[in-house]
Amino acid sequence: MSSFIVADDFKAKAKFKPQYPKSAYVKRISGYAVVDFLINEKGRTEQQSISSAKCFNLIDKNGNYFWYDFENSEIKPAYDCKYFDFKALKASKQLIYENFVGKPIEHSYRYNFRHWSLIKVDSVIDLESGDFVLK
Repeated sequence: MSSFIVADDFKAKAKFKPQYPKSAYVKRISGYAVVDFLINEKGRTEQQSISSAKCFNLIDKNGNYFWYDFENSEIKPAYDCKYFDFKALKASKQLIYENFVGKPIEHSYRYNFRHWSLIKVDSVIDLESGDFVLK
């Protein structure tokens, strides 16, 4: 895709909030999915694909995501998952941009899915020790 323009700060004229996946909601999983796509000459998106997606249930004060395993009382990094892919792809197909360039533009959009039970801590987490570090 070397002939395409890369747009890092394009804003959508129309966007729609995706539905929270029931399977993730029931399991109290928060996460995000980043969708890469092209903005065509008419401002519609095409060639959508997921570039990254993570699941988590814990966020520290620096905005870093983690997975807290309640059964084993362990903190692990956020993990790759597919819970949010379908809903993010569906929502990305409804995005409308203003394409003033007149040719396809590479772009991406991050959809956040935050469950009400997301644990927020006022410290930083050290994954090696599993401890909360006040900074």
